[in-house]
Amino acid sequence: MGLQFETPSSMSSMLFISSTSANAESIPVAPVATTNFITSLADTSSEDIVSALASELAWFILGFLAIQLLIYLGFLPRFRLLRIHTRSQPKGEGAALARKVAIKELCANAASGKHDLVLEGWEALRHHPLPLDALKDSAQSLALLAPSRLLSELPAHAQRFNLEQRFPKKDWASELASAVLEVVADDALGDELLQRLLQSSPISTRSPSSSCSTDDGSSSNSPRTITPPTSPQAGPLQKLTRLLASGDIVAATAFVRNLTKFQEGRSSAASSVDRHGLLLLLDGANGPPLPSKILAIAFGACLSLEDASVGARFHRAAAETGAKLTFNCIEPLLKLYAGSRDHHQEAIDLFEELQRSGLFASEGFCGSLLARCGDSENLLLAERLMEYLRTRSSLTLAIFKTLMRVYARCGRYDLACGVEAQVKDANLEPDDVMKGCLARFEVKRGSSRRVNLSEAADADFELRSDQASKARPDCSEASPVVQFNMSLKRRIAQGQLNEALAAFRKGQVQPDVVTYNTLLEGLASSWTPGTFKQMQELLHSMSNAGLRSDRFTVCALMKAVKRTSHSKEVFVLLSVLDDVDDTVILGDDIVFHSVLEACIVHQQRLRLTTLVDRYLTSPSLVPSVHLSSTLIRACGVLGRRQDCDSLWREMVETRGQVPTHIALGCMLDSLVRCGALTKAIHLFREWKSKVPPSIVLFALLFKGCATAGAVEEAQSLHRELREDNVEMNLISYTSLIDVHTRSGQVKEAKRLFTEMRSEGIEPNVVTYSTLLKGFCSEGNMNEAASTFREMLDRGLSADTVTFNTLLDGCAKNDHFELADMLLREMKRRDVRKSHVTISIMIKLASKRIDLDGAFEATRGEGASLPSLDAQVAKALVQACFHAKQPLRALSVLEEMCHWPGQPQPDDALLSKLVLGLATSGHRSEAVDLAILHLQSGKGTASLSALTLKQLLQKLRPGEDLYRSLKGAISAAGMKLPH
Repeated sequence: MGLQFETPSSMSSMLFISSTSANAESIPVAPVATTNFITSLADTSSEDIVSALASELAWFILGFLAIQLLIYLGFLPRFRLLRIHTRSQPKGEGAALARKVAIKELCANAASGKHDLVLEGWEALRHHPLPLDALKDSAQSLALLAPSRLLSELPAHAQRFNLEQRFPKKDWASELASAVLEVVADDALGDELLQRLLQSSPISTRSPSSSCSTDDGSSSNSPRTITPPTSPQAGPLQKLTRLLASGDIVAATAFVRNLTKFQEGRSSAASSVDRHGLLLLLDGANGPPLPSKILAIAFGACLSLEDASVGARFHRAAAETGAKLTFNCIEPLLKLYAGSRDHHQEAIDLFEELQRSGLFASEGFCGSLLARCGDSENLLLAERLMEYLRTRSSLTLAIFKTLMRVYARCGRYDLACGVEAQVKDANLEPDDVMKGCLARFEVKRGSSRRVNLSEAADADFELRSDQASKARPDCSEASPVVQFNMSLKRRIAQGQLNEALAAFRKGQVQPDVVTYNTLLEGLASSWTPGTFKQMQELLHSMSNAGLRSDRFTVCALMKAVKRTSHSKEVFVLLSVLDDVDDTVILGDDIVFHSVLEACIVHQQRLRLTTLVDRYLTSPSLVPSVHLSSTLIRACGVLGRRQDCDSLWREMVETRGQVPTHIALGCMLDSLVRCGALTKAIHLFREWKSKVPPSIVLFALLFKGCATAGAVEEAQSLHRELREDNVEMNLISYTSLIDVHTRSGQVKEAKRLFTEMRSEGIEPNVVTYSTLLKGFCSEGNMNEAASTFREMLDRGLSADTVTFNTLLDGCAKNDHFELADMLLREMKRRDVRKSHVTISIMIKLASKRIDLDGAFEATRGEGASLPSLDAQVAKALVQACFHAKQPLRALSVLEEMCHWPGQPQPDDALLSKLVLGLATSGHRSEAVDLAILHLQSGKGTASLSALTLKQLLQKLRPGEDLYRSLKGAISAAGMKLPH
């Protein structure tokens, strides 16, 4: 065995040491250095040599790894010889970057409508994985220019890159098919593409842990392979099977929801396809039990299609597989059975099952079932519903009216007339509407009782004169005004409102209150910007005729109040209530409810306070559950928590009524408004067993958590919502995002935003604005601008609130260029500025030390300038002081005289102006303004007294300014605080 070495002294001299040769003389003569090396080597043992070699090898490996680490971290350039290549390494970063640029260009061409360029990009990119948005754009261009390529190339791409695995949380196939239907009205093409896309995905098997049903109906935990259906349209069922097998219930639920939406969004020519998605889902229901969420969606889709036969098949399949029906499943199914003529007994059995399971049917739910009983003529179910409500003391006048209409629809006018006795037995009084209905039903059943046709018309009853003539021989004796009123109703019902008004102005008959009510109702129902003037003329004519407003006049006016947004019109219409008797407003639950709602919507707090006080101090008035809910809500708006608690105890304890979802929601909303979040959460959990939790109730609590900044409570409620199998919706997600943005947890808000979209819930403008507020609050304006652009690209229209949020973020973070861009975009999109927008524009100009620009913002663009208030003036005054031009702040008061509405300065504005002038050295102007303020009689608020005291402290007691101000204060009779 031989070893070769390269000596450091001579690279050419080689030594060969033989382990078998003992003849030292055979060794050739070497230089001195070599001889010394050989001598030392001869004295070294073989173990030392091996140790030295191992040490050198270890150092070499450590050095190599250190160099690789430095190259990886970027401290050293990459060398070709040091790089380790594997098969999985990308071919180059340049190619990946070029693909990203090409994908962006493809999407940009699609947005610009350049479909030929999109096809060129698709041809270059289709052999590489693409994002879903790029696939949608490519699919639309292929559908427009090359439909045959669409059906071959897109499924091939889906199969090659396994889109099922790339987009597990999205229903990518339905989204692509829907995108195609957006540009071509070809349902057959959309169906064919959907099936090919779904069939392109591989079929997975159910895991051994999943429970399967055997042939004999028993349950087995053994693994079972799902046999792919042989139907050419079984692709959706294959995907649903895979999602259920993987245990991803969220994705499966989103898939079913999108599938039913896709099928329901078809043209009327493809009505036979509307049931396709449900039938495919029904095939899957014959296997293992479907989750309750998916069954709820299926029953809801059956209800929207009014297909009771498919709903009954789902119900039987759920019973055979042992699937559990929650309230969200039973509610749409029971409505479906109640409205079907072929499922009377099924409806009764399901309602009894609901009671046995301990679930609660609210008054509103029972009312909706009762109304559907009239369509199906299911009198047995109607009577069961009445018995259920009677045992819970939840019978109201509205329920009796619905029952009366059910009897009438079934032709049982004798039973309809007998409802009046049931109303009186329940200690209720029939209102005018019920009396009018009873009058008509008496005519229908041929009663000998004479009917007052004027009373029926006054009850807003649609009684045709020809029908009355056939039923009553003395109908021809009706007065001319009654016949005229009925002709007006016919014209309005036919959409001839102008002709009805023209006939009224001719003055051929003397109008009565019914005449005016008919016209007012017609105007309120077809509200346009010019309707208010016509309604005002009718009210003036009615007053001149000496006719007093009744309940129908009030109802018509409240309908008009709901449809207008102008404060002046609201004030005029509500002022009519001042001349109406209390018995008309307070004595009728429907009228009083509509008046309260109008005052709440338009924030008429003073009138709302008066109405609530008058009702609560009337001991003879007993509100229904529905009216109690509205009263609780009104007290919550006014911040009167004690009255809310009193009304709630009276309803649930004194009268023993079970609150409806609406009643509980109003109570929770009122508690949240009054700052009692903990009490609201406790009350919600207390009634959860009797009032099933809904997403509306959770959303109200999320709103309270956002106001109180209670992040932990919101997260706890979110977990509770998931445990109760309550599905999140757009409003609840938006409220939950608002909770986290207000408390500074923008990252979690962004995660919730992503989670919402993964569940198939698309955000609206309010959701985007909430998220934008979070980005602006943390100063991340780049992310805010990117999210804003994403919102616009999705086709959503930014409103004033959205622009104000971004502009305020720009003002706080000094992003002036972005602010200028937003203002230009706001003008381009014709978004009207509000007084908040003007205040932010003033703040931006102030930070730029551009005082002229601040004043120019308040002058605006003529008629487009919004109504400005004292807060805008306050911002303008602040800008003057910030620009160190205090005397120019005085001109703000003169500017206000030219603003729309001519707002008056409030005490806060004058206080800021007076103290600012005094602080900046202009004490004489400050005193003159204060004296003028005192002499005009406006200095009545305590803040003004405090401001005057602070102003006196800035003056010297002996000077003339001090004495003049002191005398003006004494002359005004004001006492300064100590």
